[in-house]
Amino acid sequence: MGDVDRIMIHPNDVSQPDSLVQAVSTANLQQILVADGDHVVTGQPVLRLDAVSALAARDKQAADLAASRLAVAGLIALRDQMASPGHPLHFRPPIGVTLAQIEQEFASVSARSSEQEVKLASLTQQMAEKRVEAVEDAGTVDKLKAELPMLADVRNMYAKLYAQRLATKIDLLSSAQRFSDAAHDLAIQIAHRGEAVAELASLTKQYAAQQADYVRGVLQDLSEAQRTLGEDEASYRAAAHEANETVLRAPVTGTVQQLAVHSSHGVVTPGEKLMVIVPDDQHLVVEAMIANRDIGFVQVGQRVQVKVAAFKFTRYGLVPGRVVSVSRDAVDDTTKDTQDDMPGRAGTPAAGMQSGSEPDLDGGEGSGYVARIALDHATLPVEGRTARLQSGMAVTAEILTGRRRIISYLLSPLNRSIQDAGRER
Repeated sequence: MGDVDRIMIHPNDVSQPDSLVQAVSTANLQQILVADGDHVVTGQPVLRLDAVSALAARDKQAADLAASRLAVAGLIALRDQMASPGHPLHFRPPIGVTLAQIEQEFASVSARSSEQEVKLASLTQQMAEKRVEAVEDAGTVDKLKAELPMLADVRNMYAKLYAQRLATKIDLLSSAQRFSDAAHDLAIQIAHRGEAVAELASLTKQYAAQQADYVRGVLQDLSEAQRTLGEDEASYRAAAHEANETVLRAPVTGTVQQLAVHSSHGVVTPGEKLMVIVPDDQHLVVEAMIANRDIGFVQVGQRVQVKVAAFKFTRYGLVPGRVVSVSRDAVDDTTKDTQDDMPGRAGTPAAGMQSGSEPDLDGGEGSGYVARIALDHATLPVEGRTARLQSGMAVTAEILTGRRRIISYLLSPLNRSIQDAGRER
């Protein structure tokens, strides 16, 4: 006996990747430029939206962006000046800002810089005064330290003379008073010098702290301004994109279908599907649901014959194709499985029926594997014209999985009976 083809039959429909035209924001519809069935090219305007609110939002974001750039430029000028103390501000204003804005920002950063200079100058003057005080006190202390031993000698000398009755008591008390006053003045000057040194140290710390606070403030403000600038740049790009999207354009070259708007002055919302454009250069594909019992016989590269329900295959022929991919995991199939009721081709068993008596081992009823089938061409000769297949047409995919000897098919029921013989049920 000869061989027959082993074929799996899977009903499905034709699909084609479509491109959607959607709005990115809420807007008023101003003009519809196409109709269902129109052919469009990539970039062609298809809808026009009201641009007033979008342009206003874009202009506001542009103004915010210019202000942020100006603030960053001013803070950069302050930062650069800190690296070169004593040098004037070198302010580089960005483009896109008015002269009034530049003058205002320059006045602001100049005032901040001048305020810092005044504070540092005041501290510098106070430190200089305390240095002078400390030096003067040190000189007075040295002078008193030098005088004190001599005053002590004078006091001691008058004490001896008074003991010898060669000096009066008044002379003795006067010399003692001068020594006591000098010792007291020395103690006061030492304390005063210590206060001057302490105040000088405090002023030095204040000077350093003022510099550190100023540097930290400028750098923190610069970091914050740069962060705000980044946010404003992103907001401006989004606003500019929305303003540009007031004219919706065709993303691909193809045919307009499923136009969802039919009158102007309506309102469109973000993400709303306004129309579908079926690309010209996309190939039609068939996604066939393969049952669990059949998946082991299907592989990439197998030839497929596709019957189109709209055109009787015995008269208009079949569309050839091949399997291009098979899903790795099973997916739910919500459509009714009608494969077992469909006859095979050329006297062969139908889908999932390699032998009329083989058991049904299909696991997971309602699930299967998706096989994508690429069609070699998307046309059929019909009544002297060329009919193009369209997305959504019902088709039946016959996958050629191999060949089988007729004797094997006829003996399959006998083999099953022998295998099941003697088993308890």
